Amino acid sequence: MQLAIKVVSATGDTTAAPAGLLVVSRDTTVLLIDSGKVVRTIGMGSTWIVASLDTAGQSLRDSLNVSVDCTMELVPVYTPPAQTLAVGESFTPSLRATSCGGHLSYIDMYRWRASDSTIIRVDSLSGTTTGLRPGLALVLATGTRFGPLGWMSVTVRAP
Repeated sequence: MQLAIKVVSATGDTTAAPAGLLVVSRDTTVLLIDSGKVVRTIGMGSTWIVASLDTAGQSLRDSLNVSVDCTMELVPVYTPPAQTLAVGESFTPSLRATSCGGHLSYIDMYRWRASDSTIIRVDSLSGTTTGLRPGLALVLATGTRFGPLGWMSVTVRAP
């Protein structure tokens, strides 16, 4: 997000922040602030954003405590999200479990299976999927940590 920074006088008058204003994060593992005053979250936690300005022989400082947290939904991201194969062709999907709008990734060990083993064959350890006959089937993954994590569709066409 872009910080909208204004300098407020003791009487309540406001003015745009001057170019010499320095804004920093006290914990760069939580968030970073670039020179354009854009805040980018890095991880969950709490930190202080500190602004300082040297003007008219005075050093002005102010700070703001910021907490970064997120929802803990678990979203499966299959790569590719869907696949079309000819009979006899194979591919190996990958799966990443994300949370916090995709900012956090979780590692898990998966067991793979087919929704219809007459259309596709799926190696249970690697996920390598081979087209057996034309049709539509699903590749399903179950994590040892998170359990079943959605599916991806596989269309098998005639060679």
